[in-house]
Amino acid sequence: MNSLTNQDALHGTVLGQVISVSNSSVIGLFIQANENDTAPKIQVGDLVKIETTDSTIYGMINECSTITQNPPSPDQHQVHFNIDLFGEIARSATGKLRFKRGIASYPSLGQSIKTVSEENFREIYTMPYRKSVKIGTLHQNQNVSVGVDVDDLISKHFAILGSTGSGKSCSLAVLLNAILQRYPHGHVILIDPHNEYKMAFGHHSEYIDVSSIELPYWLLNFHELTKVICQGDASQYQTQSDILLRCVTVAKADHLTSIEATQNITIDSPSPYRMSRVRELICEEMGKLDKQGNTLPYQAILTRIDQLQHDKRFGFMFADFVVRDIFPDILAKILRIPTNGKPITILNLSGTPGEIINIIVSLIARIVFDFAVWSHNETSPPILFVCEEAHRYIPSKDETATLPASHAIARIAQEGRKYGVGLGLVTQRPSDISERILSQCNTLICLRLTTSSDQDFISHALPENCLSIFKALPSLRTRDAIIVGDAVSTPMRIRIDMLEPEHMPRRQSLAASSLWESDTYDSSLITNAVKRWRGNAQ
Repeated sequence: MNSLTNQDALHGTVLGQVISVSNSSVIGLFIQANENDTAPKIQVGDLVKIETTDSTIYGMINECSTITQNPPSPDQHQVHFNIDLFGEIARSATGKLRFKRGIASYPSLGQSIKTVSEENFREIYTMPYRKSVKIGTLHQNQNVSVGVDVDDLISKHFAILGSTGSGKSCSLAVLLNAILQRYPHGHVILIDPHNEYKMAFGHHSEYIDVSSIELPYWLLNFHELTKVICQGDASQYQTQSDILLRCVTVAKADHLTSIEATQNITIDSPSPYRMSRVRELICEEMGKLDKQGNTLPYQAILTRIDQLQHDKRFGFMFADFVVRDIFPDILAKILRIPTNGKPITILNLSGTPGEIINIIVSLIARIVFDFAVWSHNETSPPILFVCEEAHRYIPSKDETATLPASHAIARIAQEGRKYGVGLGLVTQRPSDISERILSQCNTLICLRLTTSSDQDFISHALPENCLSIFKALPSLRTRDAIIVGDAVSTPMRIRIDMLEPEHMPRRQSLAASSLWESDTYDSSLITNAVKRWRGNAQ
């Protein structure tokens, strides 16, 4: 075979011919003359095409093998290669040639298998007819930009999955920055449990931590409130919950304005009430009891309320001085309505007490969804809720799946599309996430996954003809990713774009090799840490 000409590069060089056809794959035979032959070499992962009378079919080589000839020939050798078919370029209903997933017309035995040109790559992967944003370049051809469809990505949910150090945080920053640069009036809420993203979006983000926002206790629904206040075994928990239900209901009614009194205010309505009034009502009920043992659940609730109100760490939620209806202000700040040049809210939970983090995530996810529901009859903006470390809030284990955050996020996953709320999940442990929720994510961005349980979990969620590309998961480089789903034209392997240094998420790993080279620390480090520790521990 001769070297490629310009015409060959455009239309493709013949590699071999089809010798077997099945529903989703073909087997090709390639006869190579000798080691000095300048024809293209076949590699696993290469794209090829087969031209039929109705369309051009595209596939990816997933396996190659040399055939032993009998007798052996010194001048040539034969190669079998298996090809997974993934789509074709054919005429659309409008008469235009467009790439479409799936195969409508299959190749015949003996048809030529050809190389794919750069123009073909662009036809398949760049999606010029969809509202997409560039996030990287194609693994097989670095000159071809790869984009994701913004509408399908957000409305149908997405997940970024990868082992620690594979580039999840940077990939998320690249994705969100690309979206917000093209659509600067977006509305994104990012849950940041480790304070990684403060610098990633610069002055375009509204950065919030528990010291800069009020989330008053009366915003909690009854399920969330009981998870914070009620304690003990199942029987004790239920008894305390019943007491709290009666007292909070009365406290809410006592605080209603004349206008609110005509509305259908329920135990779950985000309506202000005084916790001091709840304490009074509990004491009144407890005073009517004549047996000391019967007062124990009342005393447990009062003790827990006192603990929360005197713990500085919970001041953003349980301060009970002046009860003000600041709910509209809280919504405006979190949802970025109006955006005012800051389309993304970063909620930093790194300094939040561990025992209440699940409640806060539940509260934010729930009010985002409920806002969309109650404003659905008006023109309300689409909202994207992104949850880092998602396995902490939507675990697969049955005993923890009833936690408030799991319920709130599941509601977005299942019903968010109807009301314009999208979901993004980021995790290094996909096998520990609720499969019911992850299955709602119609686009998966998979970086390196090294554990077999995670790889098996992902493989179960994929169509059969995508499995071969996912065999590369354990060997991907940092920032390499495999994307599959509705937001891309076809499953693909890409190289995620590099971020500018000033937009890199904060690294969590410490450079021990450099920090241990000299003794640069003194006792003031311990003194200052103990001072802050004691000041915030109670």
